[in-house]
Amino acid sequence: MLSRRAAVQLIGFMFGASKSYQVSAATVSFGMAKPVALPKNEASWQQLHLATSKYLTVTASINGTAVSAIIDTGATRSVVNAAWAQRLALPTSGTLSAAALTGQVNGTLYRVRTLGVGDVVVHNIDISSFDVSAIEGSLSRELPLVVGQDLLASAILEVEFPRDRARLSASLDPKRVEGFTKLPVAWGQSNLPHIPVDIEDSLRSEAIVDLGSHVLCSISESFAREHGLLGGRPTSTTMTVGVEGPSISRIFSLRTLRFGPYVLHDVPACAVSNWNFSQPINLGWPCFSAFDFLLDTKAAALWLAASPERLKQAIPRDRSGIGAARLPDRLVIRHVAENSPAAHAGLRDGDEIIAMDGRAVDADYPSPSERQGEKPAGTRIDIRLADGRALTVILADYF
Repeated sequence: MLSRRAAVQLIGFMFGASKSYQVSAATVSFGMAKPVALPKNEASWQQLHLATSKYLTVTASINGTAVSAIIDTGATRSVVNAAWAQRLALPTSGTLSAAALTGQVNGTLYRVRTLGVGDVVVHNIDISSFDVSAIEGSLSRELPLVVGQDLLASAILEVEFPRDRARLSASLDPKRVEGFTKLPVAWGQSNLPHIPVDIEDSLRSEAIVDLGSHVLCSISESFAREHGLLGGRPTSTTMTVGVEGPSISRIFSLRTLRFGPYVLHDVPACAVSNWNFSQPINLGWPCFSAFDFLLDTKAAALWLAASPERLKQAIPRDRSGIGAARLPDRLVIRHVAENSPAAHAGLRDGDEIIAMDGRAVDADYPSPSERQGEKPAGTRIDIRLADGRALTVILADYF
């Protein structure tokens, strides 16, 4: 069963808000791939290109054919794009209904002979396929494969976020985790890895470790309200997109989030209604971006080693309130956050941005690696819209 496809936070797709998703084409062409020999051992480190991709994007193989894939610890079963299943002539093996973040989704099962990343390969398994058109629409490109727990359970997953690389290995050298902090991992009803966390020093709970999500912290809205997390602080709105389609959630800031000995401060968090999991918190990969990360499923352990310099840096946050999808010559606004600088400037859902700061929007501008909305408060962004309006957004902290 697929327990979760990561939600895609549109706020800041071009302007920044925690982080945004975009599938990187750097590792493999999206045309029909050819069989390749995948790297082994030390060579199995793969660059992630997180500055532009926003997914943990690696090269995987299905039945010996190379495909671009994302690593998703928040999916119990790997997911193949239906078009790719047809290109690879994968036989169907049944149907399934699965729990996503806010509801149930139905899909098809496909049988594969081999599924692998690096030197980790599993044989004769059923992988799922769901309608991911809503996600692909927000990304403006294909999403061929999501690698879930059906493969990751057989692997040691290592991600060196400061070095922007990852690998899967079949075994762990004990010397590899010398100097790391070990956190206990449980699976529970969701069959997804979760760890104990403390929120604002007084609230202990369990949080899913979901490297398939760019949203640093998602919380059940009912849980957040029950424990007073939405009261007495600024809140706004954000749009997320998953296999269930788009939805609007509250966005706010936690004063602190602690796991093990590590404390994150001023943490952007998304309060999601219709929460569908037993654990009330979900931690995306940006939560661990200051760490070397090692997940050992067999040992039920998460090992972390912090980069002190990155750990003390402020967490990036959106100061624009613009959620937009990118087309070749414009940015189409999908959501304007409540009480945000974008809302105060007069931007509306559906507006099309064709120029920023006097330069026309194109495939390279604004740069995918430069989050305009994460610039300092007070920064002015001059915007020209397709309908002829010219507006200025002055960046500010709004949640």
